[in-house]
Amino acid sequence: MKEIEPLKYTVELGETIDVIVTPTGTGVFVAASLDGHTLSPLPGTGTTAPHYRFLVNRPIGRTHFLAMEFSFPGAGQGAKYDTALTGSHGGSASFTISKDDSVKDPFLRFKVIG
Repeated sequence: MKEIEPLKYTVELGETIDVIVTPTGTGVFVAASLDGHTLSPLPGTGTTAPHYRFLVNRPIGRTHFLAMEFSFPGAGQGAKYDTALTGSHGGSASFTISKDDSVKDPFLRFKVIG
């Protein structure tokens, strides 16, 4: 996995992508959808630090789309979600969504290049 610009990545066919969300100052109010289908966190992670995983299986030249939504009900100032991404063939990236950010529903793109 390689970040080519914020929230846009290139990935390899057969690569596994891990997305780990760590909340700070808020409960766990995050949802994810991969290519239009709900993506559930790995068992045992949904209530503390949701860990999502998916296999890159689209044909070369196509793109996986990961939509995420972060909410902050009752959270105080400084609340945020730190999100770390790693690819099984190497590479990593991260981003943070804060309570004060205007965009709380990022759309990530993973283009299959090989």
